Amino acid sequence: MKKKINFICYGVIFPALLSFIVYFGFTSKYALAHAGLDRLPELYYHGVYNYRFLSRDILDGIYVWVNPYMESLRDYRLFSAMNTLGTNFYFLTILYNTVFYVLACMILYKLFFCGKSEHKNKKYTELLYLFFIMSIALSQYVTTPFDDTSIFLFFLSVYLIFKLKKRFSILNSILLTCIVVISTCNRESSALTLSFYAALILDDSISKIFEKETFLKLIKHLSLPVVGFLVAYVGIRLFIQMDNIKIIEGNYFLHNITEFKNIFGVLFYLILTYFSLSMTETAQQKRNLINYLIFSIPYIFVIIYAGLLWEIRLYIPLLMGQFILANPEIFIRHEK
Repeated sequence: MKKKINFICYGVIFPALLSFIVYFGFTSKYALAHAGLDRLPELYYHGVYNYRFLSRDILDGIYVWVNPYMESLRDYRLFSAMNTLGTNFYFLTILYNTVFYVLACMILYKLFFCGKSEHKNKKYTELLYLFFIMSIALSQYVTTPFDDTSIFLFFLSVYLIFKLKKRFSILNSILLTCIVVISTCNRESSALTLSFYAALILDDSISKIFEKETFLKLIKHLSLPVVGFLVAYVGIRLFIQMDNIKIIEGNYFLHNITEFKNIFGVLFYLILTYFSLSMTETAQQKRNLINYLIFSIPYIFVIIYAGLLWEIRLYIPLLMGQFILANPEIFIRHEK
């Protein structure tokens, strides 16, 4: 009974409260820019954003279906505080994001606490879990339809990856590939799932990647997910016809190295990266984390070149992978 109560409190209610506080207790320029809209901004239907169609189209479809009932929903006392800001569409966007944020925390809770792990410091594990969900909530000041969905799919992928690490099975590999395909339709950061999987499976110096035994092991585990990612990534760009097939949207490199707010974003990431490295307890864990960063170089390059680094949401899937790999024994389950 206590485990069920803890799950409901820490995996469901507390994340929902955090989401409510971030979206309605604090008002950012991003919230104000979206609050008066009856649909997503036009940029979500052009350029590389047009390739991130999954959450965008789902949200649009849900809005058409539920909009006639939104006023009645907002009349409930439970939601009265939310009526101070935003249209029905903005309100629905917040609910949509909150649902996937809570689902992400539920998967995360299962990773942390369901099963028997080797780590003996329970308080350490609890504080790390709290750090995870607080960090994700902090990044939500930027209102997009796909970030929370991508975090949920990333944690779901990590859950399957640890199962595959323990015992490889074709079924779980196919399930992981399906999640990678779905994730790629939502946001290109799905590539970090492959980086995480490769770093965990390599489990050694990256210089040994082309040794026969290691190479065959990586092929066994990664061939299906990599093919799934490439088919989805290329297929989307061929299927959605545009004048020019774009890989990135704009060049913000100079902004990122000259504007103080973006430099602050870089410092945020660098400090937490140092923190994640300092949390490693063995040389092997440090190698895993560094390998993850090496495999993630394409993603890091893209966000430096084409992202605004003040938006710390860009770092969240990268940082979550780093902190998990800093002490993966917490998440490797052993049957009771």
